[in-house]
Amino acid sequence: MNTTFGSAGTIAVGLIAGAALTLAPLAFAQGDKVKNFSLWPGKKGVEVQIQESGRTLVRGATVTAISGSTITASVVLGGTTLAWTAVTDGSTKFLDKNGRTGASNTVAVGNTISFSGSLTNASGLSVKVDTVKNWSKDSATSSKHTFEGTLQSIASTTAPTSFVLKVGNTNYTVNVATTALVLQNNWTRGTLSQLAIGHTVRVYGSVQANNASVIDALIVRDTSLK
Repeated sequence: MNTTFGSAGTIAVGLIAGAALTLAPLAFAQGDKVKNFSLWPGKKGVEVQIQESGRTLVRGATVTAISGSTITASVVLGGTTLAWTAVTDGSTKFLDKNGRTGASNTVAVGNTISFSGSLTNASGLSVKVDTVKNWSKDSATSSKHTFEGTLQSIASTTAPTSFVLKVGNTNYTVNVATTALVLQNNWTRGTLSQLAIGHTVRVYGSVQANNASVIDALIVRDTSLK
């Protein structure tokens, strides 16, 4: 079978086409010349598309590993697993399942993602990614809230630091950056050194998308300080 992909596309087509022999539907355009390659075995939300230009779209991939800016993800087509390397950079756009702009650190192992970009000349199925959509995350869950609890411990009284806040029956680790505002109960400025174990503390911030037990604080208010 002839291809018109060039080196990167030829690698990908060779890998996928070999696996696709047992899958259906497998569609090619313009006779036996590969213009556009796509396959999906009927499982909802799973799809692979490769265009003549090398433009690639993968839907319904499961994240298996993350190393720096590189995401490894796999799709299962019939009885075949295709492992993809998604290479991101500062220009890559990250979206949550509702299309809201997110951040790279919201992608975690086990998440279901879709991504698009261009095939690279690296070995295997490698894509230089321009967009990653995380179907397992909703950025609305990371919106800012106020949490009130009892201070359990504090790592240091100099920011950046963290402390443990017990809210109900749950212990949260609260990250306090140098830009966080520390207040007393009357809303005047306070210091971290004024916080004490057992004090009632209110934190305004957001729970990290990939770790529900960590809060990134914008404001820390010790309501025990009068």
